[in-house]
Amino acid sequence: MFMKRILFLISFFCISFLLFGQNQAHECRLGFSYNISSHYYWGLAKPVVTSVHIDSPAAKAGLKINDIIEQINGMPALGLYSGRIAVMLQENRFITLTVSNLEYKNKELTFSKDCSLMDALNEKQMASAFSSYSLENVQNKTFDYPFITKLQECPQINFLDYKTFGFKKNDADNFPNNRIKTILEKKGLIYSTKKPDLYVSTNYLLGDSEQLFMLTISFIDPKYSTEETPYIVWQCSANENVNIPLMLMQYPYPQTLETARFHYVKKKYNYTGIYFDIDDFQKIVYVDHVSPAAQAGIKTGDIILKINDIKMNPKKSSHNPAFSYLFNFKSEPDNFISFDLKRGKQQLNIQVEPIVMEFESLETQ
Repeated sequence: MFMKRILFLISFFCISFLLFGQNQAHECRLGFSYNISSHYYWGLAKPVVTSVHIDSPAAKAGLKINDIIEQINGMPALGLYSGRIAVMLQENRFITLTVSNLEYKNKELTFSKDCSLMDALNEKQMASAFSSYSLENVQNKTFDYPFITKLQECPQINFLDYKTFGFKKNDADNFPNNRIKTILEKKGLIYSTKKPDLYVSTNYLLGDSEQLFMLTISFIDPKYSTEETPYIVWQCSANENVNIPLMLMQYPYPQTLETARFHYVKKKYNYTGIYFDIDDFQKIVYVDHVSPAAQAGIKTGDIILKINDIKMNPKKSSHNPAFSYLFNFKSEPDNFISFDLKRGKQQLNIQVEPIVMEFESLETQ
């Protein structure tokens, strides 16, 4: 059963980018956001990815936050103005990006835009709209941390050139160095005890109580350092609520240098593949071709009378308890959702076995 679900998901992700139909209006999104860097240390005059939308084609293709976009559909992105980049990204359904990051250089990623019907809501959108049914499974939070970040802004400093890192005392087994080592390795840097490109230095200052202290993490370039004066290329300090993973999210391309802002998104919901009419939730305006609903026999144009024996209310502004099915996670083998439908003069009951979709992301803003 597990392998069957994996194969189904692969098929779904490969096919779901196809057009919904020639006569149906739809809108397409890129699945990521970017800005043009004005900094020597990271992608100067090139687009840099600042956000990747969860469960988007861009995310599935492997696009990551902080990726420097080197080429768009084979054309160099260096020096292109924002309007031209926007046109290049919008004019084709399929996009090939050549990107660089701490982990790789000039990696090609190809994906389609994320398209949806303009007059419909899918279950991912519905999960957000009806999140009051399950606050623990759908969350959308923005919060701030009082970080102060400093960077060396000069032509000879390019963070892409730093591939290895180490610690001044060659000690990666204490706190916080063990945390820092794990996080930097996940970013793509390689730990080395022999002449690394970067030395990591940590410094604690205790405050008035043991619960309040300042932590400063510094990245030092040994090529430009002396014994008396370390050449610090990146530094982040926190004076309260120290959180090392969040601090290191400021490297290599911080969105702000003071009071860093973070956005956390979590979604877990039952996916059947149904698109609901935005003006009349009883109407099914589209069914993904390889979805559980399609496999069970639900069709575009069907009218929903009940879901799990809960009567549907077609009014857009009404509270629709029928949509609690999105968060009704049952254990196999009883993981079925019951749809009572009207199709022409027929009334049908169709049982659909959903796929539980679960996504989580944390980004800087």
